[in-house]
Amino acid sequence: MKSGNATAVTSAENVTIKGKIREKNFDETGNVKSVVIGNTLCYVNCETVDQGRFILGATVAVGGDIKEIEGPMNPGEFNRKNYYGAKGVFFEMSAETIATVSAPKLGIREWFLNLRLRVSERIMRFFTLEGGTVNTLLCGDKTFLSKERKDLYTNAGVGHFLVISGLHISAVGTCIYRALRRVGVKVRHGCVAAMGFLLLYGIFVGFSISVIRAVVMFFIRLLADVLKRIYDMLNAVAVAAVVNVAINPLCVTDTAFIYSYVTVLSIAVYVTFISPGKAAEKGLRGVVKKYLKFPMVLWLFVMPVNLCLSYGCSVASVLINALLAPLSAPILILAFLGLGLSYTGLPIPVGVADFLIALILRGFDKLCKPTSLYPMFTLLGRPALWKVCVYYVLLLWILFKGKNIVGTAVRVGVALGAVLFIAAPVNLSGQVTTLYVGQGECVVVHTGAGSAVIYDCGSTSKSNIGEYTVIPYLRYTGVSRVDAIFVSHGDYDHVGEVAYLIENLAGEGVRLRSLVTQDIAKAGKSKFLVEAEATARSEGVPVLHMSKGQRMWLGDFSFTCMWPAKGYSCEDVNEGSMVILVSKGDFDALLCGDATGETERHIIKSVAGAMSGNLEFLSVSHHGSNSASDAGFLKALAPRTAVVSAGINNRYGHPHKEVLKRFRQYTPKTVLLRTDKSGAVSVAPSGREIRISVFRR
Repeated sequence: MKSGNATAVTSAENVTIKGKIREKNFDETGNVKSVVIGNTLCYVNCETVDQGRFILGATVAVGGDIKEIEGPMNPGEFNRKNYYGAKGVFFEMSAETIATVSAPKLGIREWFLNLRLRVSERIMRFFTLEGGTVNTLLCGDKTFLSKERKDLYTNAGVGHFLVISGLHISAVGTCIYRALRRVGVKVRHGCVAAMGFLLLYGIFVGFSISVIRAVVMFFIRLLADVLKRIYDMLNAVAVAAVVNVAINPLCVTDTAFIYSYVTVLSIAVYVTFISPGKAAEKGLRGVVKKYLKFPMVLWLFVMPVNLCLSYGCSVASVLINALLAPLSAPILILAFLGLGLSYTGLPIPVGVADFLIALILRGFDKLCKPTSLYPMFTLLGRPALWKVCVYYVLLLWILFKGKNIVGTAVRVGVALGAVLFIAAPVNLSGQVTTLYVGQGECVVVHTGAGSAVIYDCGSTSKSNIGEYTVIPYLRYTGVSRVDAIFVSHGDYDHVGEVAYLIENLAGEGVRLRSLVTQDIAKAGKSKFLVEAEATARSEGVPVLHMSKGQRMWLGDFSFTCMWPAKGYSCEDVNEGSMVILVSKGDFDALLCGDATGETERHIIKSVAGAMSGNLEFLSVSHHGSNSASDAGFLKALAPRTAVVSAGINNRYGHPHKEVLKRFRQYTPKTVLLRTDKSGAVSVAPSGREIRISVFRR
């Protein structure tokens, strides 16, 4: 099967695709880990496949199992389908066989790629303090960039510094152009030389969306100098966008395209209309206008995009950008200078450049850290489209029409009101969402606008769900405070990611108030549960214990422990699962963890007596195992909705066919949903009715 015809297939086994290698991706050891062939992403085993076969532009035939790249299963989750789709990649496969059909005629891209790898290796060898960041800035390769700095800068709102963009291209091009002009080179020749270098540099780093935009805009700027015309930044932005879309029409769906063009369009609006070269004012007002006005206007324009695409925006980024922007060019100059000096064989000058870069960057690290330590610096939540439209109408009025009608104080007040309007979290109070976490469980109970409670967080089939599923969901829904994380018991698929959440929620703008576990015998606690409790104590998070009959009020919701009894001891940890009844008014939800049939028989009467009426929501015990959800339990509670949390094609066969049969037989009116089929499932009261929404239909 040829890759060009793959769009007619969703999955197939033992398929051979044929096409040209468009892109190569490497691991930290320098081996090829994946290649893009036609519209297919092929994963390769570096130990069994000859690395020499992967040459950019070469035509190869690859055999293996192929499937369509799937989209997210939860709100806020990274959309791999859109990300690769914007690059024209729609399928993925594990390459089992590979054969070279024909080699490329010129191999220019391969030569530049190998050059980039050699330069990266040199940077990592000579820049012992800041090699990872310098490699990112000069080569566009984030392989060696520390995750801590990447997350820190992203959360602080200055992640754009770690991307080769207009700032980098302009700095490099301007330095070359001015240097040539200083030595007497004519304007036309200097422009040709600068553009030639930037084109080669673009091939070297890979022509990403932002690089294409920056090169096109810089070319127009140089052309204006040659023709002695005025450089119009807005027109340059429009031409760059047309070029990007002409090269790849699908790029308009890429978040990088949206970020890049909204940012540069904001700068163009500021340069063209807001700051047309007025004389500088003196005093405090002059300082504010000179150093803070531009980053404030840029933040106001870009903030809604950050909320829509990454579900968060740091307020402190205004100040940090104001300080970082003037030093970006010196950092780049030091990086290029150090790289050039490395070829002289003199390590001391390179070490000096490395030290100065480290001095600047680590100072910024300290400046960015308060945004992680204090969540109040971060706005969270994905706003509705209509709110974004209203916000931009207000912003444009403030910047253009309002200044001729009202005073500065009124315009500042309107701007503040617009920010609060778009950043106000949606009140999801009462919504119970069961996230798809593979073979595991995580339930989020929304207790108010911006507040929630988490019940369990773990998985044995899906990695890093805390980082890639739970935290993105909390940010997406605007949760800035988690009142408690309840842990049902110590199995890894229920507690495995709790320690990660405890350590990292604050850095994502979310405050955690407590960890709640069962009040059982110490022997019944697993090492994973003990680790979670120890992590909470080390992070200053209170650890609370609950037993049967105890109740906790969080907002307007009561969380009542139905099982186990205080000091309960059992050999099977599932029997000690903490069962929680969540209640508010006429709405009741029962969270069962891995409760067994024996546990269910213990709690039938107490649960029925504690409910205000019918049971609106049931988190089905033990992922739908046949050891639970017996006929007596189902008939006694008769839940209106029930959700099974289970992994796709899990090896346990959850939910068991007998459990599904019992639901149909004994509670035929129950709406039974499965996360392996529907993705995240949300249930919320709506008057006397229940509103059910699934992420995948």
